Amino acid sequence: MNAARALRVARMRAGLSQTELARLAGVPGSVVNRIERGHVVPRVDTLQRLLAAAGATLAIEPRRGIGFERGPIRELLRLPPRGRLDRSQIEALDELCRRRVRFVVV
Repeated sequence: MNAARALRVARMRAGLSQTELARLAGVPGSVVNRIERGHVVPRVDTLQRLLAAAGATLAIEPRRGIGFERGPIRELLRLPPRGRLDRSQIEALDELCRRRVRFVVV
């Protein structure tokens, strides 16, 4: 959820107008309006203050995949499926094909 949506949801749950929320948080009313319309991205401390005034808290959680090097994965995905296998896997697959093994998904 982005800052604009989080703030709007918290404000509405609290039953506050933008003006009331701004007064409780000690910020100009235009700040709440601009954030909720997505015209500005607030600093974390400003967002925390606004959410606290609405009775909500800000929880920051890591997103999956953040901080993970994707370069090697992208390189492998450029290869055809058979190109992603190492030599022993290719030999095992060839052996299975020679035996005419049937694969069944259960």
